[in-house]
Amino acid sequence: MQPNSLPFRIFTAVGALMALTVAVYILYVAGLPEESEQPVGPIRPFTAVTIQGGTITIDESFDRPVILNFWATWCVPCVVEMPHLQQVYDDFRGEGLVVVGINAGQEDVRDAAAFVINQKITFPIVIDKNRIIEQLYEVRGVLPTTVFIDEQGNIQKIVYGILTEDNLSEGLSIIGLNG
Repeated sequence: MQPNSLPFRIFTAVGALMALTVAVYILYVAGLPEESEQPVGPIRPFTAVTIQGGTITIDESFDRPVILNFWATWCVPCVVEMPHLQQVYDDFRGEGLVVVGINAGQEDVRDAAAFVINQKITFPIVIDKNRIIEQLYEVRGVLPTTVFIDEQGNIQKIVYGILTEDNLSEGLSIIGLNG
């Protein structure tokens, strides 16, 4: 096909229309972020094994700000926001921030681990196979869901859907970090 030929232009237009349709579908499925009422309530304790081989306990005695991010490898908005969460972790872990990725996709541990390695994610990742943590934090089947917890153990904000720059900044601010 020649670049100026009619078949090429039709092919290009169809491709652009398909890309736009996929983008609209992703926004429709993920939805625009919905925020919880402020504050939400006390931390909901859990202990879990990370895919990195450690154990993490989040409970009332945990005196550091925490971001819990519920995600899955097949969730396009989750994949899009993951580098931003890694950047926040890199920027604020020196100030005590803990980010925990909770894979709520009911997928194979190997798939999640491969994703984490490929994306160079260094914060702890937990596989929530039985959806216990997902139920504790009332994820409501919406991925991604991000929970902001302050160092006093209070859930200050829950964002259902992809994080925007504004609600990520606000979430960091209300848990005591200047985002």
